[in-house]
Amino acid sequence: MQLLPDRWKSIRKRRAKGLPPQGPTMPISLEWMQTNNLAQRVTPSRPLGQSLRGKMEQMLSKVQDMTESGGSVSAAAHGLEFTQPYHDKRVVELALAIPENLYFKNGRSRHLARTALKDLYPPAFLDRRPGNDDLGPDFLMMAKRIEPRVLAEIDRMERAGHLSQYFDFPRIRRMLTRRSVDQHASGNEFDTRQAQLAFLCARYIEWFRQMNE
Repeated sequence: MQLLPDRWKSIRKRRAKGLPPQGPTMPISLEWMQTNNLAQRVTPSRPLGQSLRGKMEQMLSKVQDMTESGGSVSAAAHGLEFTQPYHDKRVVELALAIPENLYFKNGRSRHLARTALKDLYPPAFLDRRPGNDDLGPDFLMMAKRIEPRVLAEIDRMERAGHLSQYFDFPRIRRMLTRRSVDQHASGNEFDTRQAQLAFLCARYIEWFRQMNE
């Protein structure tokens, strides 16, 4: 996977998430996009064959250059101190000193940590594929709890026909229902999130135009 060209990796990820291989990921009307010259696919510029170390340095640089210093200003407004211990100079120097061939090995990321902590890690953590643990609440479970109400609203808006020129309601419905509760992806259910975002946009436009009266 790591040796595939970036374009192929992007297509593979899109397919795994039930998204088209290229073009917009939002379930909006392609006809409307073409009419308004919005269907052009924008490909983010990324150095070809960039190493894992290069990606780490790029991410660190972005965080350091953020206008609010990575959230510290927002935290201070509430009397809190926002810290990022992994960005401590000593931690960064240690990470950059690790040979790059120890980042990813035998199809698994975090090879050094798995090896050094094998006596402490549960077996599931030693053998798991690349990916992080959930950083927040179970998004997919929350989405599934309100799914019946969302689908009912989608049916209502589709029947009304006011917004069908903008949104692909059948595709929204497919994206919302394609996963089951046990098919979570550590909070990265991008297809579910995009479908819900499109639904919220449709509801907002409907409210703004007073279509729901």
